[in-house]
Amino acid sequence: MNLLIIDTSAKRLTVAMYSDGKLTQAKTTEDIKGHNSALLPAIDGLISNSALSLDALDYIACVIGPGSFTGIRLGVSAANALLSVCDNVKGVPITAFDGQLNDSKDIDLYCLPALRDNYYCAIMRDGKLEIGDMNIEDILKLNKKSHFFQQNSAEDLLSAALRKIKNGQLCNSFVPIYIKKSQAERMFEQKNHELSD
Repeated sequence: MNLLIIDTSAKRLTVAMYSDGKLTQAKTTEDIKGHNSALLPAIDGLISNSALSLDALDYIACVIGPGSFTGIRLGVSAANALLSVCDNVKGVPITAFDGQLNDSKDIDLYCLPALRDNYYCAIMRDGKLEIGDMNIEDILKLNKKSHFFQQNSAEDLLSAALRKIKNGQLCNSFVPIYIKKSQAERMFEQKNHELSD
């Protein structure tokens, strides 16, 4: 099985290749503002170094959110473009929380930093992942056993992708998960609200 993994949802850009039963390559960059110029060369480098063609891929996994609005759009757009040009390749949608889910069964709440002292949070209810956002005070009031993390490693993403492939959780195109509207949308709405008053 040949699997390409893409994560542009947080500060680190991560692309990785799984082939021959192991994680063969992983590239991580730290600059969130450079994802747009780093993503395609990173993917091209992985493909070139693996001596595979895009058509040799079986799956493309992509983190669909939550996280950086622009980062998610970039990763999902690139993954969808690759799916559209690669024959017989299936998509594997991964949330930013999926890589953490097998760490411990006794965790109730998973928390990933968002902007302005907020957190993206996920909780399992009736076997379904519910995602939203909360501030730290509200998280503490829940009195749940919580797991705070910054971002998934390539190994975390691989584990999540393999689990989803095994469970048949595949797609033909990726749909992003946005918890909040973009800053531009919020500012536009605020400006229109002020004009209407």
